[in-house]
Amino acid sequence: MRIATRSHLMGCKNYPENFNLVREGMEKTHNVANFPNEERAMWAEFMDEAPDDFYQRDKAEVVYFVGCMASFSPAVQDLPEKMAAFLEKQGVDFTIMGEEEYCCGYPLMVAGMGDEKVVEEMIEHNVGEVIKRGAKTVLFGCPSCLHTWRHEYKPRFDKRGYDIELMHHTQFLKKLIDESN
Repeated sequence: MRIATRSHLMGCKNYPENFNLVREGMEKTHNVANFPNEERAMWAEFMDEAPDDFYQRDKAEVVYFVGCMASFSPAVQDLPEKMAAFLEKQGVDFTIMGEEEYCCGYPLMVAGMGDEKVVEEMIEHNVGEVIKRGAKTVLFGCPSCLHTWRHEYKPRFDKRGYDIELMHHTQFLKKLIDESN
């Protein structure tokens, strides 16, 4: 209901001016932090034990979708560092998309701008990147990203006949534990 109300207000041009700045920033940088997207995987470059490819591989069974905040906010960058190191240590065939990962679109959707062209472009881009890598599973640390992928992205995979599993990283960790027993 709240998102529908915000969408209506957006259509009536009755919204705070700073919403335009958010949309323009995401059009330009493809992330909510408004940093150059080329820096999205910089956290991996600072890891002591990261592989030479910084987890950015052409093909993998699993895509770890890091998310904007974990990619750009130093306060939470230990999450992708620890998750990537754990996946690597467990021998999981995974990749991150680095600068090819675009924001999931949730910030614009929740602001009532979900029907914007920029959201559509981000979704189509991310879907294409996952398919290009041949992934069967996408992992998320961010619950908002997971929610958006389940409700906005999954139908696009289904429409293409592409079977994809979307999981929070804690669900994936439980799956690994269950499989090891």
